[in-house]
Amino acid sequence: MDIGRRNTVTELVRSLRNRDPMKGLTADEIIKPCLQCASMLFQKVDIWLLSKDLRDAASLASRYCKLLKRKNQPVAVLHHMPPSLLQYPEREIKLQPGWDICMEDSEELICRKIEYAFCPPNVVKDNPCLGYIRYVILPWFGKFDVIRKKENGGNKTYLSMEELAADYVSGSLHASDVRLALAKSLNEILQPVRVGFKSSSEAKDAVKAMMEC
Repeated sequence: MDIGRRNTVTELVRSLRNRDPMKGLTADEIIKPCLQCASMLFQKVDIWLLSKDLRDAASLASRYCKLLKRKNQPVAVLHHMPPSLLQYPEREIKLQPGWDICMEDSEELICRKIEYAFCPPNVVKDNPCLGYIRYVILPWFGKFDVIRKKENGGNKTYLSMEELAADYVSGSLHASDVRLALAKSLNEILQPVRVGFKSSSEAKDAVKAMMEC
């Protein structure tokens, strides 16, 4: 309530950069940034890892803290939000919960999630598997290794998304090969995390608490 009182409607509307200007503004759209800002301030967290769509809430929280001369201001680190692995997440998420990749996922669970992920052949746009390669695998490793049989073209290493996309659209890179290589790369990234969870009692308790939520 205090965040809403200390900001004008114009200021709150300005923060809604993803709003469709052709559609009328609803009351919940004005309240939403206030709630997002409040959630950051109420939690005892120093650094937040947020998706880029929450940039405006983080900015609103920063302005509010400066207005109140609050010493401990939350720091927001923004990142690109990985796409949902499902074709229609709003419909399928209850039936098929494997819509995202979690740190505590086992190797088998990662493979199963990628196996059922939406990955249309020859289509790059809105392809979540290629999205993970673009925003996670290539920045992490600097390459994307695909292991294939000789009759399917043999092994190949991609150093850029443009090269991979060209092969995928042409059909020389199959969706099944992308799935296998993506699952392998994700498991390689998460293996140190799994070791950390197993070796730390505090981490085990954290995972247990998350599973109970």
